[in-house]
Amino acid sequence: MKKKLFIITLLVISITTFLLFFNCIQFEENDSSSIPEMSFVNGGTFTMGSNNVGLYAIPEHSVKLSSFFISRYEITNQEVVDVFNWAESQGGKITVTATEVQNSVGDTQTLLDFFVEYCQIEHTSDDFLVITGGTGGSVVFTDYPCVEITWYGAVAYCNYLSEKEGITACYNLSDWSCNFNNNGYRLPTEAEWEYAASNRGTTPGNQFSGWYNGINLIYNYVWYTDNSNATPNSDMSEGKGTHEVGKKKPNGLFVYDMSGNVWEWCYDWWYYVNTDDCY
Repeated sequence: MKKKLFIITLLVISITTFLLFFNCIQFEENDSSSIPEMSFVNGGTFTMGSNNVGLYAIPEHSVKLSSFFISRYEITNQEVVDVFNWAESQGGKITVTATEVQNSVGDTQTLLDFFVEYCQIEHTSDDFLVITGGTGGSVVFTDYPCVEITWYGAVAYCNYLSEKEGITACYNLSDWSCNFNNNGYRLPTEAEWEYAASNRGTTPGNQFSGWYNGINLIYNYVWYTDNSNATPNSDMSEGKGTHEVGKKKPNGLFVYDMSGNVWEWCYDWWYYVNTDDCY
């Protein structure tokens, strides 16, 4: 679900259609599943924020992070479908209506909004399914980043995935607090996302050389207005505006789409965002 599940620290370039999705991270290797595929990020100290950008980025300050894992790809519609189908099969975890998905345990919140036209997931009488779009159903949204998932939905997804894989969930869905000592999946903090997005924490010898050196041009790494087929009123049902994950080059951490495509949820945020405004 980029996020910032997810909001967000500043994207270098953002497309005109802003959609919320998320990366999940965990602190320990999980041998029971290879999904989502993770990249290891070496911890370290870096300067976060800016004294020049504006009110919400000041002041610059030093942040020290432990090492962590981060999803290499934005969480896709199919991944959300698989996990929500599992959660529904457990009985009593989620409630599905014609317009939305809610958590049934804890503080009830909207997790996924079917009613908004951009949602690429539907629910039949039995299952969650990824929809198809475009003329004659020519666009399959399976590997597109999940949109219309709320911050609460991203958090619940992480918990459900942890439970499904038999590891300890990080979140308390009654107050949405996070136990960072647990080994389950969780959203990155703003600091962790910024650290990974700016290519810090790479393995020695794998430093990212940058976009503007005459070889690594920005369009090789980022979906943005000029190369994304997006307009302010893009018809996403026709497959316009967002793209399959991992189609551009990764950064030095082998993490894809950290700029462009969609916004991402973080566990915390540097300015106020209405978590129901997932569009």
